[in-house]
Amino acid sequence: MTNENPHLFLFSVGPVQSFIAQARKTQDLYAGSRILGELIYAASVVANRNQIEFVFPKEIEKNGSIPNRFLGKISGKSESEMQDIGDQIEKAAQKRFKELAENALADAKVDSVNGFYCQIAKHLEINWLFHPISGESDEAYRRAYKEIETLMASVKNVRVFEQFDCNMPTYGEAGRKCSLDGERNALFFGDGTDGRYALQGKKLKKGDVRIAQNEGLSAVSLTKRFYEKKDTFASTAEIATMNLTSANKGFSKYTRHVLVTMNGTLNYASKKILPKNTCRKMDMKMY
Repeated sequence: MTNENPHLFLFSVGPVQSFIAQARKTQDLYAGSRILGELIYAASVVANRNQIEFVFPKEIEKNGSIPNRFLGKISGKSESEMQDIGDQIEKAAQKRFKELAENALADAKVDSVNGFYCQIAKHLEINWLFHPISGESDEAYRRAYKEIETLMASVKNVRVFEQFDCNMPTYGEAGRKCSLDGERNALFFGDGTDGRYALQGKKLKKGDVRIAQNEGLSAVSLTKRFYEKKDTFASTAEIATMNLTSANKGFSKYTRHVLVTMNGTLNYASKKILPKNTCRKMDMKMY
């Protein structure tokens, strides 16, 4: 039976903070944020196809700044139809994440290993719900919005999870953990990695420097590291010393050779790289 009352629809993809923060390079930080945006965009396409009118954000552009959730409004659908629409939208986000993971495999020029698709399938935390708007007034909408946000928070607090088996000999994952997230097994390793550290996965082909020697990445972290190959990314050292370099003209060319410690002391590979008078002008100690 068709329900004539309009409903709000709230859709959310996570995890957000941990997914972005689990990074060793600025490239990883960029990829974490962009991937979440891609998943929301893929979900929004299916939502739009099913006559969901976006409330926030009003428009979702593919290459724009996209939050990890969206709120919409829909009318004239039965409960079973809304359930089907929600399932379609969720599957669209999951499908896009799997596609990005497979793109990473192709870019890295390696085949998947046991546990790869299981790690991808179990990573996302997708939550969505429909909630009726009881009336046409602004107050009815405000009440419905407050209620749907409360319900969504309750769903997230429950933290539903599945047993992590992934066709493994034992429950869970036993082995070396990923260098980025520290949670999942590392499945891919940089060229030159000690064989004792790479028993459970594959080494990347010689010449690809995106995974360092002895660095191991899970399926999720590989997807981040090999997302949208770009020529250059600012290093974490460059980002950390931006304030220092902007305040001291002519210092930027030494950035790659300098490590700024918490107490303001400069440590660098060779004292010949950074002139003493430069340090004196900045009132820095040398050792």
